[in-house]
Amino acid sequence: MMTKLKALLIPFLLIVGLSTYAQTPPQKMKMGKVDREMVALTTYEKDTSAVAFVIGDFGHLSFTGGRTFFRTLLLRHVRIKILKTEGLDYADVVLRYYEKGNSKESISSIKGYVYNMVDGEVVREKLDNDNIFKEDYTENKKAKKISFTNVKVGSVIEYSYVKYSDFIYAPDDWIAQRKIPTLVTDFSFAVPEYLTYEVKNSRYYKINETKSSISSQSYRFTDYDETISQQVNTRHWRHEYIPAFEKEPYMTSPHEYVARLEMELSTTRNGMNQYTTTWKSVLTNLMNSGYCGQQLTKTAFMKEELNAIKAKTDNTLERAKLVYKLIQKRMTWDEEYGHYVREGGTRKAYQKRKGNVVEINLMLVAALREVGVSAAPLMGNVRSGGKVVQLNPALTQLRYVIAYVSDGGKEYFLDATAKNYPFNVLPPRALNYQGVIMSDNKHVNGTFVSLMPTTKKEWTETLKLSVQPDLSIKGNYRGVHHGYDAVSFRNKYHSSDDEDEYLTKLEDAHPGILIENYSNSGLKNINKDVTEEYDLEYENGLQKLGDGYVIYPLRLLSKSRNPFKQESRRYPVEFPYARKAKFMVQINIPEGFSVKEMPKPTTISLIDKKSGSLRYLISQNNGIITIIVDYKLNRLVFTPDEYPYLKKFIEDSIAFQDSPIVLTQNQ
Repeated sequence: MMTKLKALLIPFLLIVGLSTYAQTPPQKMKMGKVDREMVALTTYEKDTSAVAFVIGDFGHLSFTGGRTFFRTLLLRHVRIKILKTEGLDYADVVLRYYEKGNSKESISSIKGYVYNMVDGEVVREKLDNDNIFKEDYTENKKAKKISFTNVKVGSVIEYSYVKYSDFIYAPDDWIAQRKIPTLVTDFSFAVPEYLTYEVKNSRYYKINETKSSISSQSYRFTDYDETISQQVNTRHWRHEYIPAFEKEPYMTSPHEYVARLEMELSTTRNGMNQYTTTWKSVLTNLMNSGYCGQQLTKTAFMKEELNAIKAKTDNTLERAKLVYKLIQKRMTWDEEYGHYVREGGTRKAYQKRKGNVVEINLMLVAALREVGVSAAPLMGNVRSGGKVVQLNPALTQLRYVIAYVSDGGKEYFLDATAKNYPFNVLPPRALNYQGVIMSDNKHVNGTFVSLMPTTKKEWTETLKLSVQPDLSIKGNYRGVHHGYDAVSFRNKYHSSDDEDEYLTKLEDAHPGILIENYSNSGLKNINKDVTEEYDLEYENGLQKLGDGYVIYPLRLLSKSRNPFKQESRRYPVEFPYARKAKFMVQINIPEGFSVKEMPKPTTISLIDKKSGSLRYLISQNNGIITIIVDYKLNRLVFTPDEYPYLKKFIEDSIAFQDSPIVLTQNQ
């Protein structure tokens, strides 16, 4: 018996041992050689839900001599294990690079393999050059795409490449965390003594720095036919067992929370030029650039339109509104961020009626100034790109720009890339806490300005219902949408091909109702509230339940869902703006009926009343039931520790949608 038991245990222990060995982070990887145990692996023990995982991601960033200055040289080697069908997407790899004028990046020496188990043996297939494609996204943005073939569940894929770049100011971030787990990330950065870099580690998931070393290297610059010798400082980071990054609802910036290293040039030794010492120096460099601040002097191409605005009114605020409307209507945003205009600048963008965020909003600032409005560019970052940190001056933080207007002692914030947003209402992508002024006035340049929402997502819904003798329900609905809710409504309405399609969607959202006599107002004027009204008929409004009849009146209003499903949270919740809603429902009870049951008036608070509250009032008088719901969510940021309170508050608030009223027929 013992002999048989040993015979059974030995294969089991062997399998367990091989699995454990396969999931040990490799110290290094050799291209073209993968252990059999890794190819045979069927699951990732630290996260059995993983559809794939990164076996290893090894990178070495160094410098080489260019024509007149240094270039960066990245050597990267990535190996991925596919575990489930959903993981097959990782067999398509996109390697991005950038070209601008004479400054270029290039990706070359791409190699790759696919490994599969066939009849118990590892079969290796080499990546064919025919499966490497070049794609141009824009004039400046390019990519090399790798499409691995014969990839299946269980496959291991690997690829390596070389990337050269003239853009040494801010090399690509080393992204150590993906949507799948990573067994090990290993990165080294070798910098010649001529250059000094600031390396910023992620705040929420720091990558371990292990060691540094000093060596010597020669660099040759071709235009000078000169070779110099430099002492090189090499820093090294290594981190094992990095979990998959999961994006959570109302997370401002995955980029801010993901494990990564961000590198930025701070000084060089040619006269000790300093690049990121202070925000004033960062903004001064931008202000003096022909691709940024110098564009503020260029308005001749829109002189006729601006003269017409000046002739129309002397009021500077009215002029500001007219300029905003001019640029907003004329220009279409190409969804590109950054801190520089492209070749041709604002003039070319104006002529094309299309541009990036810098071209459109620098054009807006220049036009505002031309008509006598006090305006300046407010440089910042798009909300999804991370917050601007005052203690870390860096050009790479500035990827967005809006217009900052001061008039009559009041501040206004304008973004002409947003078509459906009223004057002084920013799109959520621009609501990123603070920005920094770019100005040729040294007392103003580099000044930080708080950037918070000036309006709320606010709506009111009123519903008057009358129960008919046949127990169907007829009524009238009126909804008023204000601020961000008006923007949302316009977007939702215009997403339908016509009004009939919109009404069909509305009826589908409330099964059993029939909508008639629909009308709306304020839809075309973005500076007004949107109001919609309609009559409705609800055939099965009263549902027979025992000896009573049940009605759920709040289900006929706009439906809300709780976006927070997980029990706990790793990262803060950050709402872009506050919310306020008010609902009022009146129900005429038919003759011969009376109220058997109805909810009790209730008030609930979120942590404290200032953060959020809900007031539910219900009463009956002279055969009319009146329900009033007043909902407020004022606070914008909640820590992970406060998350359970937020989740519970929203759950409880939504629960009132399903509060029933029970009627009974009088005997």
